[in-house]
Amino acid sequence: MKIERLIDLRLSMERVIAHYVARMSEEYIEDEKGLHVISPAVDSYLDGDRQILFLETPALDASTIEVSHHNGMLVFRGAKKQPDRRGRRYLHMERATGDYLKVIPIEGKEDAIADIEHSYRFGVVKIVVTFSEAA
Repeated sequence: MKIERLIDLRLSMERVIAHYVARMSEEYIEDEKGLHVISPAVDSYLDGDRQILFLETPALDASTIEVSHHNGMLVFRGAKKQPDRRGRRYLHMERATGDYLKVIPIEGKEDAIADIEHSYRFGVVKIVVTFSEAA
């Protein structure tokens, strides 16, 4: 299989994911280069009345972090921007840039969510979903 075909398949998969999330959130932007979606690895566990999640997001621009919830799903978004080239002429660049996007099931009932907090440190986003006692 040629590398161009693999790249086309990757872009097609990114578009499918983006269209799915767009239907959930009604927010959708696609530029002339297409979508560049990065799906970060996530760990999630329950701790009493909280669901705690850790997402691996190297080189994330912390100012772009958005966390929301919709239909029992937590939606995480962020952006990984191009590194500052500082006049360099790169010969090879493999690090992906684009939009981080992850949709994760919430363990409790959506109407029982009391609070959602997030923090970013050392390339990891920590999200804490706190449920009210009604959960």
